[in-house]
Amino acid sequence: MKKVAVLVSIFTFVFLTLFIIIDQAEQKLNIVYVDRLAEEAGSTVKVCVKRSDGKLVLIDTCKHKQEDNYLYILKLYDHYRNALPPSYVTPLQGNFEIIKLEKTENKLNIELKAMYLKSGFKEFLTAFMWSYQYMGIDSINMKINKEIFYLEKNTLINPEIDSYSAYDNIIQIVFYKEGDDIIPVSYYHQENRIDFLMNKVISKFPDVTYTYQIQDDMLTIRISDPDYQLSKEITDMLLLSIKHLNLYRNIIIIKNDVVVANN
Repeated sequence: MKKVAVLVSIFTFVFLTLFIIIDQAEQKLNIVYVDRLAEEAGSTVKVCVKRSDGKLVLIDTCKHKQEDNYLYILKLYDHYRNALPPSYVTPLQGNFEIIKLEKTENKLNIELKAMYLKSGFKEFLTAFMWSYQYMGIDSINMKINKEIFYLEKNTLINPEIDSYSAYDNIIQIVFYKEGDDIIPVSYYHQENRIDFLMNKVISKFPDVTYTYQIQDDMLTIRISDPDYQLSKEITDMLLLSIKHLNLYRNIIIIKNDVVVANN
């Protein structure tokens, strides 16, 4: 009997061992390597949010969900606000449920059900439009509960007054780069748009001069930068600011006799 008991014990042990091996072999274990995770980070989307100094800025943020970009940007203002980089916050102090999001050509139709809304609603609408216009959206029809809002691109942002008069002002947006942030600033002024823009850009560099020529819908700017103080970031922001005017089909920027932009 003892031999039988020993044999039964051995067979039982072998059976259990084989069962465990077979069971583990059938499992599909999802193993994520830390270095692999860093390499396979998601794509980025540009979103307009609030910086710690109170300015609305355009930043690139990494997607943590595999979702349509239009839907993901909308959720960043509420559902995914914790996914924003540190020191950036959504300008919306509130909570909403998404009822509808439709895209037709360059227009969006959005319907939200607001649970509650506190301060910052105007800033939220401005930032919201800026996020989407960077994706080629020209206008948004937005319904929040029973209220309907119509948003168009070029919404006023970070306003600055450069005029002594309250009448006949031009509103012009100039883009600046600070670190990784793009800061659009809306200026009120009464000057020539190109001269105003160039003076804003080169005001910190006294040795830099410029001339420009407009022929039909082509703008050519020639910059003399003897000490090579204007970086590529500055000329990129200059080009972006001119493109935002929607006045010229072709924009050529020449610095020290070298073409640095031809759009």
